[in-house]
Amino acid sequence: MTHSALPYLILGITCSAHAADDLEHAFGTEEAISLATGYTQPLFEAPASATVLTAADLQAVGAQTVQDALQLVPGFLVQALDGRASVTTVRGITSRTLILVDGIPVPSTLLQHYMTVDYMLLNNVKRLEIVRGPASSVYGADAVAGVINVVTKTSANSEGEVGVVGGSLDTYGGWLRQDLRLSAADISIYLGGRSTDVNDEIIASDLQSSLDARQGTNLSRAPMQFPTKRDLVEARADARIGNWTVRAHYQDIYNAQWGFTGALSPTATADSRLYGSTVLYKSALSPSLEFSGFLDYGNVNQPAEGDLFPPGAFGNAFPDGVLVAYEIENDRLRSEGTLLFTGWNRHTVRLGAGVLRNEFRVNYENRNFIVRGGQFLPTGTFGPHGGVDDRWGLPDVNQTTYYGYLQDQWAIARDWNLTYGVRADEYSDVGGTINPRAALVWNSRRNLTFKALYGRAFRPPSIFESYSEGVYTARGSSRVKPTTLDSAEVSANFRTEHMSTSVTLFSYQQDELIQVIPDAASPRGTSYINRGSETGSGAEIETTITLPYNFRLHGGYAYQERHGDNSQQNVNVRFSVPHAVNFDVTWNYNDWRAGLASLSVFDRKRGRSDSRPPAEDYTLVNASLIRRNIAGLFDVSFSVHNLFDEDARDQSESLSSVAFDIPRPGRSYLMTLSTRR
Repeated sequence: MTHSALPYLILGITCSAHAADDLEHAFGTEEAISLATGYTQPLFEAPASATVLTAADLQAVGAQTVQDALQLVPGFLVQALDGRASVTTVRGITSRTLILVDGIPVPSTLLQHYMTVDYMLLNNVKRLEIVRGPASSVYGADAVAGVINVVTKTSANSEGEVGVVGGSLDTYGGWLRQDLRLSAADISIYLGGRSTDVNDEIIASDLQSSLDARQGTNLSRAPMQFPTKRDLVEARADARIGNWTVRAHYQDIYNAQWGFTGALSPTATADSRLYGSTVLYKSALSPSLEFSGFLDYGNVNQPAEGDLFPPGAFGNAFPDGVLVAYEIENDRLRSEGTLLFTGWNRHTVRLGAGVLRNEFRVNYENRNFIVRGGQFLPTGTFGPHGGVDDRWGLPDVNQTTYYGYLQDQWAIARDWNLTYGVRADEYSDVGGTINPRAALVWNSRRNLTFKALYGRAFRPPSIFESYSEGVYTARGSSRVKPTTLDSAEVSANFRTEHMSTSVTLFSYQQDELIQVIPDAASPRGTSYINRGSETGSGAEIETTITLPYNFRLHGGYAYQERHGDNSQQNVNVRFSVPHAVNFDVTWNYNDWRAGLASLSVFDRKRGRSDSRPPAEDYTLVNASLIRRNIAGLFDVSFSVHNLFDEDARDQSESLSSVAFDIPRPGRSYLMTLSTRR
């Protein structure tokens, strides 16, 4: 990195975000949450539609990844793009969902968050805090559809543990978590790894199959098992000394098969290595003024290589196949600070500022083709730029963002709280954006709370949408502006000793949608532009009931509807699910625990240009059984995913790109053995 870190360090230690003595306090407890405002308050009073899932909740239903966990949250749905990557939809909105780990945003890189929730294991997760709806006034870019905060285990909130896991789909792995006390330092160390095939469904045809039918060839590798194998290694370390906390993390996803990118390939892989560190400082200037700060560095390195089409493709113009190998890298340096002031009667004021530096670069890009008019043309050489000094797929990009935010929570009466605030972000390349919020919470009775919420959010163009040369994706443009979203919602929460029910109604409008249009000047024949608006509305119901004999029922229903002509033109309509029902039941008896969780999806639609009928409705059921304290030492769990082997499918983009819908994994089994240290 060529720039100095000194300005970031100075900012990071002179002002800061509110934190408490440990993560349990800083990020809330089971019935509290900090994600909505940046400081802890009761979940039912938080100015947001929020859900908290604890490690016990997740273990009870056999959840293994964050993607599994989101199945329990009304309004959230994670769907496959191509077997390698996924997209998280919230309330039918396909704009990005921001993911935090212990309050720090996860680098999104070039692939955004498509390679996140289905790659994040839960072995080291203490709890998940999940907010539905926009949160850019607090967290800035990408907090459009929702925010997920992954709170990890530490010596302050968990025991040490070692475990192993194995099951079908050639799945095996293990983890270790250890707490240490060295002099004045509390240290937590976590190591984990897993290998799995993810999905062993058979793919009957691919894009090459369509080409074979037209050209009279037989080159497709279909039918074959869905190439979705991946190996993962991850490590985290936390050290706490007085007012200071130092964290380091590493994740390596390797041998990760492509799934399909038009044509199936058993050898194509796209890996992802993420490492970074964070330094946090927190203190109290006075009884009414707190400050803390962090400096966070992250690096993502993503090499990929493989064949886009098999040997002999396009009339044997590519005897070795359409080949590509590249490596992209992202350095990210962020410093942020916040002051929290409670010295004014009935007011809690949060003021913060930060700076983010992003550096994207292509370390190498080799291929044996160029793209003209949307067609692959052979160069006869496998090398940089296709061996003919063609344009790069993506140039190196440096981007700096400055931001600041102000929020006040005002107790305007004994049972009324008004939260209002604004955040401004200024990007060095795409300009500035201002995002306000307002939330009124009324505790009309001890067990009945009403909320009225408004928020604006934005998602800036991706690096591809701004800078792509049109080789691998549509051509980008510096004229592409951020997509904005305005959202309003009202909700009511009623609770008793054994039951809690929430009902939410929401509506939104997205403007300056980023879409793809034909462009003869682009090598691929398409370009990104801002075009059109989209409105939507819906409702969510979530209920938790505690029954005699240690039974707990939890369920939700989500209704989503997109409005206007543009909503059907956008191919992302395939990710919007008008009706979804989630349900889970858990049971505890002494050292036994059992759980059952289901997700049902109904009445999906396709884009207007897609003539295929919508994919069929489906219901997925997962089950688990846990026995704790065997011989006072071991815990054993057994889980089954897709218990009834449902043929569930996520809708593919279009008939011309992928003729079939993408199958979800069939029935699979998993067993874990662990012991607490």
